[in-house]
Amino acid sequence: MLKQRIYFIYLYKASGDNQPEMLDAKRARCKSFGETQGWTLQHVFIDTGVTGQTLDRPEFGKLINALKATRNANPIVVIDQLSQIGRNPSVCLNTVGELEKAGAQLVVRDTHGCDLHSPEAQFVLTVRASLIELEDAYIEQEEAEQATT
Repeated sequence: MLKQRIYFIYLYKASGDNQPEMLDAKRARCKSFGETQGWTLQHVFIDTGVTGQTLDRPEFGKLINALKATRNANPIVVIDQLSQIGRNPSVCLNTVGELEKAGAQLVVRDTHGCDLHSPEAQFVLTVRASLIELEDAYIEQEEAEQATT
């Protein structure tokens, strides 16, 4: 008999995000995804009011500790979208590395759970993270332009 896999959900809400219903929807999508896979949810970690430009997030630290404690169970971390682990390529890649060091497999729900360990997936991860960073730059530029008009 196969041992049932356990999973954790990680989400973060940026300081400027005033839409709590979006966070609830992300949590529900991740939970549904895990249930569809037959996994057992252990805990949901949510950082609020933090930046996606750093790994220095309180709930992320707690997630890492929980992963280390459950390493023998081959835990899985489910996130809704890649942007939930970082807003630039270096943070995304460092986050994936931290999760792997803690013994976890990262699953991005909006990629239908693709394996992020292959060289091709690492390439795609880097490109997608770069697009997230570009989007942030456009948003900042637009906000600056609106502030001056």
